Amino acid sequence: MNTKSLIAASVLALLGSGAAFAQVNGDTGGYDVPELHAPSTKTRAEVIAELQAARANGELRIGAEGETYVPNTKFVSTKSRAEVRAEVVKALQAGERLSYGDTQG
Repeated sequence: MNTKSLIAASVLALLGSGAAFAQVNGDTGGYDVPELHAPSTKTRAEVIAELQAARANGELRIGAEGETYVPNTKFVSTKSRAEVRAEVVKALQAGERLSYGDTQG
């Protein structure tokens, strides 16, 4: 009896699995889904020219993994590297530990 039940359950599962892919053809199932169109205001050539200019000016850089980022060029440090190192050594000696992302003040 167990073998027959197992076979019957397997057949039902196999036949029912097709329902999972019933809307693969793009049918929205009766829901009103608007088509999204974003009109372009620039040509492809203009976008490529802007990208190349940004890379040439140093406004856009490519990281180690190929991701692009815009460097923060407006930040100016008020402390020297030696002052920052001295603060870190002092904090470590006092037993303070800062996790990544923690800030003071």
